[in-house]
Amino acid sequence: MFENRPRVLKLFTWAIALPYIANTTGWMMAELGRVPWVVYGVMKIEDAVSPTVSAGAVLATLIGFTLIYAVLIVADVYLLVKYARAVPGETPSPSEEGEPLPSLIGAQD
Repeated sequence: MFENRPRVLKLFTWAIALPYIANTTGWMMAELGRVPWVVYGVMKIEDAVSPTVSAGAVLATLIGFTLIYAVLIVADVYLLVKYARAVPGETPSPSEEGEPLPSLIGAQD
């Protein structure tokens, strides 16, 4: 169906990132919209600021999480590209290398 439409196939390749973007932006919208650290009707947003957490600690945490996500994204993209480019049958099976196949019964004849 899509074999004869290279533009659609290229679009599908770039669409791999869409679930990650949707997940992250949805989470951000939900958390920022509800302000979970403030009790409605009891506490104002201005009063919810923690005096013991410095701006540097918040920045360091944000940078740390961003770096962790960046490493995971790089690993994910690397593996996706590696296995997408792999040609089926390129790696020899154990029977082609002369090694015996594992037995499902527990003993080989």
